[in-house]
Order: sequence, then C-alpha cells, then structure tokens
Amino acid sequence: MRSVFSDVDWRGRADWPFLQNGHVNLFVNSLILDTAVTQLSDLDYRIAELDCSSEAAFFRSVSAALKWTEQFGYSDWNGNLDALNDAMRAETDILTDRFLLVARNFHQARDFSEDIFNTFWDIFEFQGRDALLFGQAKIGFVQVDSRSTELGSLGARRANWNNQEWLT
Repeated sequence: MRSVFSDVDWRGRADWPFLQNGHVNLFVNSLILDTAVTQLSDLDYRIAELDCSSEAAFFRSVSAALKWTEQFGYSDWNGNLDALNDAMRAETDILTDRFLLVARNFHQARDFSEDIFNTFWDIFEFQGRDALLFGQAKIGFVQVDSRSTELGSLGARRANWNNQEWLT
C-alpha cells in the first residue's frame, strides 16, 4: 500500500500540519491562507476554489472542483448530499492523489443553507480520512470572517485552526 508520507519526509512537509488532526482547516487571515495554498501548490496539490458568493455559484464551483461531468455525466451538483458523498469518494484519476479544496469567504455561503454547508465539510472530512487509507491526501481550507466561527464536529472531529492562528 502506498502512503501519503514516508518515515523521512513527513516532518518537513507543508501538508503534514493540515492533515495531522483532520482534513478541514479554518482561516481568517487571507495572507496566511494564500501562503498555505502556495505551499500545497508547490507539493503538486490540485487546487480547486469554491465560489461562495451565492448558492448557485457554490453548487457550480463544487461541480467543477469535483469534476461532476467526468464522474456522473451531468453538469452541476444540485445539493444532493448522497451524490456529494459519492463524488468525494472519487478515484485518484479524477481528483488526483493530492487535492486541496479552498472556500474563501465561506461565511457568505453558510447564510444560504447552513445544514447543507456544514454537512458538505462533514462529508469532506469523512472522505478525506478514508482517502488516506489509499495514499490520497484531501485537504479543505475554509476562510471565515471571525475567529468565533465553528463548523462543529466534522467526521466525528472538529475543524482545526491553522498553526499560525490557533493561539490568537
């Protein structure tokens, strides 16, 4: 079985802290977020950005990020959470071995349907953990407008603050 990390490289890898305690990481500071995105880009992560400006835009960007047409043959995700779960369970040839999903200004999206958007990250966390068993790394970066924002338990875990902001 292939592993995401080897005994030698895990300490120096930029993705280790973002996977160590879960797959979904919260950010407030956009500069810290940008730096983290660049670090993972340098590790050949495929990066997909979610548009949180409207519910329709969010659904379209999820469809593009998860290659909805390639997987299912139709264009846009419609909010069906079972289908979302199936899409996030995708084989490596669809999402690659290293995948970063970035949701900037996610607080805007949560206003549309909090249940869907909390469940979205719950499914991402759950499928990300399963993906590690197959040597895939799936990481989610969620930018919010306040340090008091909580996504609650995700995949039976809480979202983690990035290492630079968690003490603030």
